[in-house]
Amino acid sequence: MFGSNVGIRRFTADASLMWGDRVGVTAQSFVVPVTTFTTGEQVIRNRRRVYLGLRLGSKLGVAGAAADALGFLAVIGAYLVACARGCD
Repeated sequence: MFGSNVGIRRFTADASLMWGDRVGVTAQSFVVPVTTFTTGEQVIRNRRRVYLGLRLGSKLGVAGAAADALGFLAVIGAYLVACARGCD
């Protein structure tokens, strides 16, 4: 995908490789403008970002989402138990 504002160019790429409908790997690449302000001057620079990850298929994805929800609830529960004695 390409898109632009006045004088700003952006690039995004996404590539995934799946094995059946089970598991896969994914890579995403971005070039995004970053604006920095110094004394009386505005500088726009392009920064590259690359993200790598694991992708789950439909059935494993449901199990992964359920595991995420349970993990989130466990963290909230542990926080509430720890703060039952008083948190500042």
